[in-house]
Amino acid sequence: MEFELVFDLTRDRTVVLEALAGAALVAALLVIIIRYPRWFCDPGHELIVRRRAVAIAALVFAAVVLAVISDASNRTVQRYVRGDFETAEGYVEDFRPMPATGHQRERFSVAGRTFAYSDFVRSDGFNQTRAHGGPIEGGLYVRVGYIGDTIVRLEIRQP
Repeated sequence: MEFELVFDLTRDRTVVLEALAGAALVAALLVIIIRYPRWFCDPGHELIVRRRAVAIAALVFAAVVLAVISDASNRTVQRYVRGDFETAEGYVEDFRPMPATGHQRERFSVAGRTFAYSDFVRSDGFNQTRAHGGPIEGGLYVRVGYIGDTIVRLEIRQP
């Protein structure tokens, strides 16, 4: 049996990249607020001090959120690289695709283990739904590597 690798956590780090991009955007906006306060209120007004304080607090908050997201993501990757994950292999059963509008998660079961994910919910793991080009469909024979509820590796058996 040959399997095609369709997802590998170490090759797809979009969550971390999105967090970095968001933090960079927040940082850039805050630098503008701090550097050019006159753009936001009259010189000498006490709001300048308040805006700077709020901008600095928001920058610290963004840095903390980025650190937490990166740390959680890195811990998942480290477990995966060490081989510290479980595997379910078998036919996709009880496949329930997510509607294109996205108001529920896509679900399927393999060997008694149910997985759920959505394009609209960011996760370290696999989350590409059928409605948006994902490969999962009922009846496929798959091998799923997972940590908790996160799919870290997905392979599909080739005919």
